[in-house]
Amino acid sequence: MASKVYRRMHFLGFSSKGYAIHQIKEVRDFVINVPDRSMMDAISYCGSTTGYDLGKFDNVNLTHVKSQSVNAPVIRECPISIECTLSDIIEREQFKGMTNILAQIKGRLVAKDYLNDDGGLQSSEFDNVFYIGDGHQKGFRYMQ
Repeated sequence: MASKVYRRMHFLGFSSKGYAIHQIKEVRDFVINVPDRSMMDAISYCGSTTGYDLGKFDNVNLTHVKSQSVNAPVIRECPISIECTLSDIIEREQFKGMTNILAQIKGRLVAKDYLNDDGGLQSSEFDNVFYIGDGHQKGFRYMQ
């Protein structure tokens, strides 16, 4: 049996019912906007509402701008944005309710405050937030 070789591809998983995966399948381009702790109000709001019901940008103080690499918005306030194009969709019977995708990174935007003199990411400067949830209970964890 032949297997596919994926170079510079990245895997992501989504709820099969979510608005995000619906949009990714339709547009094929997307941006992973990585917020930091300063954006907790927007994170909480966006994480508790669905794009099926309303336009989230209408209700939060975030600015969406056109990406230079893909046909999807970058959130200006996010210190890291990863611009991607969908490569493959993986849906399996044994993982009902989950849609996994493969994506190719087309561009990266990182705030200068988070880069060292060589242009590499200074992860110690990033005040990141991780979402922890199981569909019933939601929470966030700060990693320093």
